[in-house]
Amino acid sequence: NIRKKKKMAIHCTNCKKVAEIRDTIQCFTCNNKYHFDCSGCSEKLYQLMTTEKRKQWKCTTCIKKSRCESEKPLHNTTNIHQNITTRKKQNKIKSNPSSPSAVHADNGSKASSTKPSKSKTTNKIDSYSLDSSVPSEGDTYDQYISLEVITKNMEEQPCISNDLELKEQIGTLTLDLITTQKELENTICENHELKRTVSKLTQEVKALKIICSSPPIT
Repeated sequence: NIRKKKKMAIHCTNCKKVAEIRDTIQCFTCNNKYHFDCSGCSEKLYQLMTTEKRKQWKCTTCIKKSRCESEKPLHNTTNIHQNITTRKKQNKIKSNPSSPSAVHADNGSKASSTKPSKSKTTNKIDSYSLDSSVPSEGDTYDQYISLEVITKNMEEQPCISNDLELKEQIGTLTLDLITTQKELENTICENHELKRTVSKLTQEVKALKIICSSPPIT
């Protein structure tokens, strides 16, 4: 039993006192064990934690180290960005090898080289257009009239179908209205008759009450 207790006993890394495994909490990164009082995590909070959170728990020293490591690369990146901006500025100051005069000269030479080819092509096109047969005015007029007729027919067909559908819908709706009006008139007449019968019955009930309340004739 004494040997088992010695094996179960562990030293706390903060206070370096002997502690049992039940009274300690282990860090996820450094694997060091702490008292609940030394770790900053109470025993009640540890009991409320899930198994995954218990395994992923970190001590204060490891948390500080991770924060410092996360902040270091940010400073390096700022320095890198500064170097990049200065290099870009230096490159802008340098003179470009291709001067605007040279560019204009090149463009002029290209334009002069392409001019004769364009003139040749235009001459060919003009000759072809003159040789080709031009349609007469009568043919164009007939084609224009035929296109107008086709477009009118195409536009009128859907309108006609829509008009017929609307007329059919209107007819059905009017029939429904007439039937509902007749039903309303019938219900109104029935209500009047029921009111009359109710008034007659009430009068008869009153008369019977009077007869019942009157003394018998001797």
